[in-house]
Amino acid sequence: MRTRLEKEPWKSISDLNGVVEKRFVYNVHLGSTIAPFKLLKPWKAVLPIDNDDIVYDLLDENSEISGIGSWWQHASDIWEMNKKKSSKLSLMENLDYQGKLSKQLGGSTYRVLYTASGSNIAATYVDDSKFIIDHSLYWISVRNRDEARYLCAILNAPITNTIVKEYQAIGLFGPRHFHTIPWRLNIPLFDPKNKLHQELVDISKDCEHCAANFPEFSTNFKKIRQSVRNELYKNNLLKKLNETVSLLYSISQE
Repeated sequence: MRTRLEKEPWKSISDLNGVVEKRFVYNVHLGSTIAPFKLLKPWKAVLPIDNDDIVYDLLDENSEISGIGSWWQHASDIWEMNKKKSSKLSLMENLDYQGKLSKQLGGSTYRVLYTASGSNIAATYVDDSKFIIDHSLYWISVRNRDEARYLCAILNAPITNTIVKEYQAIGLFGPRHFHTIPWRLNIPLFDPKNKLHQELVDISKDCEHCAANFPEFSTNFKKIRQSVRNELYKNNLLKKLNETVSLLYSISQE
């Protein structure tokens, strides 16, 4: 997939075309494919993953996997010719640097995703362990859908965004990076028996349904995010969400 955001030298490289086995084509979510309470259309990526394991011997001449092997050889050659001179990593080593890929395999079905940077945090969740998450998103495994909705409610609340800004470094265009800052906040562990926690789950569910009914009218993810927030505001859900999350923080600090 090509975009206007590509940087050199990759921007000037021709498309990589070929035929690969279907099981090596995965759905990938990036920062640009999520909005508050909503998954946007994922990208497709060819990845050396089979049965929840990374396949390291793709370039082995005796390998029975032909399509992905040829693709990977071509991709690896392009990587070696264009990577930074300071990098000693192969394409495979870079792909799983510090376990950023292998840690996702065979894990929890439910994962909460949120943006690593931006003006406002956008969070949603996936309910399929086969989705691969790009480094432009942070993710956390959760036990079930209710816990996922609980955390999405907290992360998407305007008050959370306001509090997080107090911890962010200030750049030329203001606070930008969230990273692990949200987990500095006093967020209680999800308790399904807690009425306030369950109320957040219910509000999150309503927000989710509201966002789901909002079409992807543009390829500009920033416009979609703002439009989803506007829709939540018009339906009084953003206010309700903020009041309930504020109460949660108030109680947890007592």
